[in-house]
Amino acid sequence: MSKRKQKKSSLKPLLLLLLLTAALLIVSTYAWFTSNKTVMVSSMDVNIQASQGFQLSTDGENWKTVLQVFDITNPTNYANNKNHVASDMDPFSTAATRDAANGYVEMFKGLVSSNPSGDLVLSAAQGTDDKTTVGGYTAFDLFFKTNNAIDLYLEPTAGVSDIGSGIRAGKGMENAARVAFAYQGLLPAASISASDPSVGSQARAMQTTTDPDGQKVTIWEPNSDAHTANAISDIFNIWGSSVSSNILTAPQLYDGIFADIPAGDPTATPTPIPYTLLTDNTALLNPNYFKNIQADRVSTLKARTSPDSLHITLQPGITKFRVYMWLEGQDWDCYDSASGSNIQWNLILSAQPAVTP
Repeated sequence: MSKRKQKKSSLKPLLLLLLLTAALLIVSTYAWFTSNKTVMVSSMDVNIQASQGFQLSTDGENWKTVLQVFDITNPTNYANNKNHVASDMDPFSTAATRDAANGYVEMFKGLVSSNPSGDLVLSAAQGTDDKTTVGGYTAFDLFFKTNNAIDLYLEPTAGVSDIGSGIRAGKGMENAARVAFAYQGLLPAASISASDPSVGSQARAMQTTTDPDGQKVTIWEPNSDAHTANAISDIFNIWGSSVSSNILTAPQLYDGIFADIPAGDPTATPTPIPYTLLTDNTALLNPNYFKNIQADRVSTLKARTSPDSLHITLQPGITKFRVYMWLEGQDWDCYDSASGSNIQWNLILSAQPAVTP
């Protein structure tokens, strides 16, 4: 009898683990625009503002406390810059991986279609990160200058908001928005001379293909707890009643794309190409295409009253980042009912003295 009890007792942790695994599978399954593969989000605006303690620049040479779209796309910016601001956006995804050429974040545009059986399937192709990109996502170089070591914080007014009117209002696409900061290098204050005309070019030339000194690609997810009624309806219509109820309030787990996902072709020779089902868009089920990004993620609530740490520390001197703004297709708020939005990105940053570990 005692052995039987012991077996029952030992099964409890296993059962708990299975239930937890099932729950993680449920809440980490998301979808993209499904009904119209050409649907896009039109019109976006970008505002970047620095508080006291540091300055901002798009060229490492001319410094301001407020930057707007014109500063990013200004034709008089340094030659060969690869800044681009999307006028129309479509869903992309990333696992915060860097390319081997210049350390840029690899972004993948997803496409949902149907296979002959009527199942929704996903394919993806890497985007081109330069100013010739039309639509898609926004990316630009951003330089910080500070005299002291500081930690960066997101002010309560920082976020992505809906600015649509009429039929464009209240669609909720802002809830699928992301911002990434990819560290590119530091020009230490000790090596900077105010009379040296090459400081700007030195700052612009910085790039890294790795994450040195613990500097990661940081992904910020604003509005992580916000979902419209239509988005909630969509997720239940696609995935059914098996969706966990906590998906309605908690920041959701998801896995980003880090490699091209080929379009399925069972007739391909010599090797057929299997379809990637939309319901299988996780690292657990498809580790060749998807990767968990939780370690690099900063999630903030839509309604905030105090600053949130961005987990980025700036050292004295000029620090260069590559900044990305996009709609995360793996986020379940990136749904058909949210297409046709107008959204505004407000990147309001503040500084606090760096905390020594």
